[in-house]
Amino acid sequence: MTNGTFEGLLNGFYSLAPEAVKQHARALYPYQGPGIPEWLRTSAFYGDSIFNCNHAWLAKAFRNSYRYVFDMPPAFHGQDFPYTFYTGPNNRVANDTATIIHQKYITNYDIHGVPGCEQGACFP
Repeated sequence: MTNGTFEGLLNGFYSLAPEAVKQHARALYPYQGPGIPEWLRTSAFYGDSIFNCNHAWLAKAFRNSYRYVFDMPPAFHGQDFPYTFYTGPNNRVANDTATIIHQKYITNYDIHGVPGCEQGACFP
């Protein structure tokens, strides 16, 4: 991944944006120089553009909304699937207890409309 990767993503997502907007994005996600992994900057920009801005807007638009941050390492998008659809021991699941709690949050939300509390961990 190079500095060009970030530029390609920026220009691909915001091809019609004025240059001032792109400069602002470059200021928010600056090139860190040699030796700093470029994927950190690119993935932060991608995550903010695709996920974080959308969930922030949805949370403001709908009063009764919830979101969760799945942070079981390495915690990349989509890696919650083995936890969500857990049916027993799985080499992609690091913590079976966390899996059961995760599923209970989802089930409580489906049944009651709120995620609820599990083992002292509550959604605000």
